[in-house]
Amino acid sequence: MPINFSSHLITAQKVFLDAGKYYTLKIGDVKNSGKQTEIKDLKYLPKYSRAGFSKVIAKESDLYTITVKKIGITDFNSKLFKNQQIDISKVDIDGLDCNIYHDLAPPDDTEARYLFSKKLRGMKMPMFVKNVAIKNSSLEYEENAENSNIPGKLTFDKFGINITNVNNGKIKGRPTVINADARFAFYGKADTQVNWKFDVMNLEDKFTINGKILKLSAENVNLFVRPYLNVTLDGNIDYLKFDYYGTNAGIAGNFYFKYNEMYVNFLNKKGNERKLLSKVANWFVKNESTGEPDHVVIEKKRESDRSFFSMLWQGIMEGLKKYLI
Repeated sequence: MPINFSSHLITAQKVFLDAGKYYTLKIGDVKNSGKQTEIKDLKYLPKYSRAGFSKVIAKESDLYTITVKKIGITDFNSKLFKNQQIDISKVDIDGLDCNIYHDLAPPDDTEARYLFSKKLRGMKMPMFVKNVAIKNSSLEYEENAENSNIPGKLTFDKFGINITNVNNGKIKGRPTVINADARFAFYGKADTQVNWKFDVMNLEDKFTINGKILKLSAENVNLFVRPYLNVTLDGNIDYLKFDYYGTNAGIAGNFYFKYNEMYVNFLNKKGNERKLLSKVANWFVKNESTGEPDHVVIEKKRESDRSFFSMLWQGIMEGLKKYLI
């Protein structure tokens, strides 16, 4: 790990760190010139294969594979020694590639999971980041569902997000409401916009989140609805929208789904179509929705051992079930 110190400039190349029991951290290049830090070619990699990781963990856990081309950090008033605090003007992340894999085979992790607002409140060191911007990135989540023929998969390509006021409420006078605006191509094709907002200091962990997905193919939807609803869809989806709110107790709100030429295929445990059930059920499914579709109202209690994103996904699946099943 070559390190060079010059006047107001610190550089390091080929940094390698053991990042704990399951991961390593590699950084190609680091430069710091006081208020500005630049990191290139960051790699946070697992020490195990997927199968190997599932064998060594005591209970369900996510496996991360993360690479980042470039990170730029502009400091404002951080203090690392006396009266420590993180106070940053901006974090720019360019070229993030993140894969998250979750195997349901190991024993369940029943420990309570907290929403982000409570996690941030629990941080001891005062922290405020005025802006985080991620661009030219991709995210992928895969879940190996028990009894399914294929893993559930969600992909977010051309991913970009702008997050303001990332904080833990411990620097006086700073805003405590975090706002996140994301745009990406769901499964590489469906233009998607999401807005998420919450106040870190709200002890009920209240939040609002709304989004719209355009021109989503039934083929892509089947990657996830097949393992979890045991159905597949044929047809065209113009858009789905959700306008949700919630607390640490659960999620609720309105769900909209506009489609045409829709057919629902019910499957048995072996993945084969249950033709009679499918035929009968499709008598009750409108072949298409016209104009602005009537919304359905969903309400889903949160399972305390599930994450915020799991709760959001359950809310979306609840909306689909009300339309289709």
